[in-house]
Parts: sequence; C-alpha cells; structure tokens
Amino acid sequence: MRHTLQIDTPADGFADCYLLGNGALGAAVHGRTGTERVDLNLDTLWSGGPAAPRVWCDPGDVAPLRAAVAAGDHRRADELARALQSDRWVQAFQPLGWIEWEHDRAQSGKNSAAYRRSLDMSAAVAVTDAGTGVRLEIFVSAVDDCSSPAPTARRPPRRCCAARTPCARRRPHSPVSRG
Repeated sequence: MRHTLQIDTPADGFADCYLLGNGALGAAVHGRTGTERVDLNLDTLWSGGPAAPRVWCDPGDVAPLRAAVAAGDHRRADELARALQSDRWVQAFQPLGWIEWEHDRAQSGKNSAAYRRSLDMSAAVAVTDAGTGVRLEIFVSAVDDCSSPAPTARRPPRRCCAARTPCARRRPHSPVSRG
C-alpha cells in the first residue's frame, strides 16, 4: 500500500510510536498487545506561565540574519540568531496524559504471528491488529479537535479503558468498565 508503514512488533518506546496530530492535539500510538497505550499532547499545556520578553526586536532585525544564511556565513548567522533569542529557559510542552485500553490482559506483552500495526499516512489512521481478534484504529480529527479510537473485537473487552494523567502516581484513576 502506498503511503502506509507496516510493522510486525509493538513500539519499544516513544520514538517507535506512530504519531498522529492535527496541529494542536497529538497522539502517540504504541501498538501494544493486551493493553494499548496512547500518549496525548495538547499545544496549550506548557511548563510555565506567560512571561514578558527581555529582548524586543523589530521585524527588520531578521534581515541581517537572512542575509548571513543566504551568504553561507553560518558563524555570523548563529551569532545573529542567538542575539534574537531570550537568555532565559524556554518553556516546553507538557504531556496531557495517556489512555490505556485493556482488551486482553492475558495477551499483554505477547505477540502473535498475525500481529500487525500500520500507519496510513494518506488517511492519518494508525491501526493495531493484535492477531487475536482485536483491532484498534485511531485518528486525530482536525475538524472536531479530538482523538478517536475505534476498537473492534470478536468479544467485547472486560475493561475498555483507563485514562491516566502524568500525575497518576499521586492521584487514583477510575477505569471505565463494561456494565
């Protein structure tokens, strides 16, 4: 399939996840068996609050930087770019949390020969097929600004999901269970 990545193992870590997003909301799909994990990120969660810049620059201050880059004078371009930056620590995105979808505890960490995960880049859909009759499709909608998993299974899971925040060690979570 054109524009599709296919792998026959779950992600070993975050760097191996399939990344989905709409510019504001991001999801990292691990492709785990037994218990799927989706890390979530939101562009409005930062590690600090608003702060007034110490260095104000005029839009014209960028022209010498552009000229240095165009001339191939990388040392001068670096100096000019650094002069335009703040001398303070730059804030970073913070994780929104993660969702774990437990569909077959007995299969957690085990891979069947039929296991597949794929990322269809033309449709922006990640699919995990555990090879056990459980399949999870997930996408991030630009129109609705949400992430949506679409599970299918031969038999419904006992516990379908548990949402956790980065502070889950300090706060209890409540799994969402069937019936």
